[in-house]
Amino acid sequence: MVSVGFNKTVSKLGLPLSVDAVEALSPSLRYSSTFPQVPHPLLGSLTKYQSKVAGAIVNKPILIQIRFEGSSKWPADTNAMGAAKCAMLMQIADGIKDMKGRKEPGSSLFDGPMNVTPSHIEFGFSGYVWRVIIRADQELKILEALRNPSREAITLRKLLIQRHVTASKHHFTIHGVNTKYAAAGPVVRLLRRWIASHMLSGLIPIEAIELLVASVFTDPAPFESPTTVSCGFLRCLDLLSNHDWARAPLIVDPEGHISSEDRADILIQFEATRGPEFQHGPPMYLISPNDYNDDDCKWTPSYTYYSPEKVVLGRLSALAKRSSQFLMICLARGVTGGQTKESSWSSIFHETPASLRSYSALFRIDPQLVVDSTCSSTSSNYTLSRNDQGIITPYRHSMEKILAGPKTLRKKVYKNLNTMESTVMLGWTPVDDIVQKLRLHFGRYAVFFYNEFCPDLIAMLWRPNAFARQTYSAMNSEFFTPMEHNWIEDGLVTTNASDVLRAIQCKLHNVVVDSKILDFRSTFEEEKKSKAERSKKKAKGKAGAVMSSSEGGSDD
Repeated sequence: MVSVGFNKTVSKLGLPLSVDAVEALSPSLRYSSTFPQVPHPLLGSLTKYQSKVAGAIVNKPILIQIRFEGSSKWPADTNAMGAAKCAMLMQIADGIKDMKGRKEPGSSLFDGPMNVTPSHIEFGFSGYVWRVIIRADQELKILEALRNPSREAITLRKLLIQRHVTASKHHFTIHGVNTKYAAAGPVVRLLRRWIASHMLSGLIPIEAIELLVASVFTDPAPFESPTTVSCGFLRCLDLLSNHDWARAPLIVDPEGHISSEDRADILIQFEATRGPEFQHGPPMYLISPNDYNDDDCKWTPSYTYYSPEKVVLGRLSALAKRSSQFLMICLARGVTGGQTKESSWSSIFHETPASLRSYSALFRIDPQLVVDSTCSSTSSNYTLSRNDQGIITPYRHSMEKILAGPKTLRKKVYKNLNTMESTVMLGWTPVDDIVQKLRLHFGRYAVFFYNEFCPDLIAMLWRPNAFARQTYSAMNSEFFTPMEHNWIEDGLVTTNASDVLRAIQCKLHNVVVDSKILDFRSTFEEEKKSKAERSKKKAKGKAGAVMSSSEGGSDD
């Protein structure tokens, strides 16, 4: 494997501390990536001199972490520890450059640009894009030893445990499931594809998807474990639609590490978190053996504590129920992909016009930023084609599109000319980045939906409480407007939808070519309409007063 070759190379980088382990964290290394990376000729791949190659890598980097030994060389301060980890990343970059300068064996596999940040380093190795982070257990020990830790220290320790310890355990758990059950990995990929087709990308953690699939394969009672991808996919849809997420946790235990006493504790903690009305706590209460917290001796969901939200989980369950019922009808009738678009099994991977009209606003992305239109939520094509090389499946067509990269950034490579390293862009995901910014800045007002595999459309849905009356505060007065009627002491202002939309469109001005507002309470026309109605009412009131006064005068 390529990762094994990288493990051997780490020892040659001349790092000041010895390496305990190189641990994999990426879904690509546990068979869960829907579209895994393909070796790139300009990133150290043995496949060279193609006529045209991608000038930007659209796949996410392969994430790994280097765990160093515990040593007194590590600083004893948390701020200094962060600087030391950054210096270690720079040392890795310098070591790679020195290896290439000395032309040591294996150094030719490092190629392309290197990006060093305070948290990670990215580089090309053997044709793939890698992202390396540093795990220093000494940092966790320093934070744990604090007598009166601040809120920032507590948050930092939880973040480090989640990023380094829990993620590593989760990787090996899912890797074991996908290795034991041949159909488990493809089911994860297909389920991710289905979730993305309904524009729910980023709203459900990939770790939660993997645990759902693991539950289907390792706890299949009263059935046997699925042996085909289609059977596993249907079982996952049934689990999503039929499990009572409000009243029962989902315990995933592939290796049988959770005892009966632990299960009883999990149920007690779940009931205490949910409350008597089953309204509190994480909407998807998903527990695995890696979720035990040694600090407070409690079982807490690691990956579903904050997401998915209740509205997202409700939509996911409803879509899973409809898709499962439709697939069963297709199986009973023998319907194949050769039927009409509405009756084909592939329609479960499409968003209908009615579902698009249920959003508050739609933003059309510039087609030049969309690499693969095959995975579109509205116009994808699942038909098979044939050429001299054989049958071309939609998956193969998507992989070819991803390998070719964006049209405007494709590069010509000449055999006798050296190619500059800067011609390859690593991690080119402009739409993913802009959606993250929208969710960060405007997440309290609306929920944003998109398809990560074909981000041709961004949908927005106002939250139910987005326009509730709020108390005015000069410190937090952004996007507020005064209430025009029925003033109350604690409700003088409400959200100014027009201002929020202006700010969103300002963020999207480089990526969006068209937008459509479907919820008309947020448009200028609606504002004008409401003002016109109020002026009409005033005019009618004045006219009624004049008529009554004139009638009174005639009686006299």
